[in-house]
Amino acid sequence: MDERRPYIVIVIIQTIYAGMFLLSKAAFNDGMNSFVFVFYRQVFATVFLVPFDIALERKTAPPLSFVAFCKIFMLSLFG
Repeated sequence: MDERRPYIVIVIIQTIYAGMFLLSKAAFNDGMNSFVFVFYRQVFATVFLVPFDIALERKTAPPLSFVAFCKIFMLSLFG
């Protein structure tokens, strides 16, 4: 099973990409604004990934310093 794991992961990733493409194509054909679509996609990804992050990385993640927080904020604001 370990030898097949990379292939299984690639198939899952490609399936997700295909689903995302079909969803975005349908949303844009119905007239959804691209900025609104990107916002919804980011919100969905955050809601989906935060529980995994909290469960898996809670004890091993270093604390976030104020300087690092400011750098992340500025990169997000101007990036």
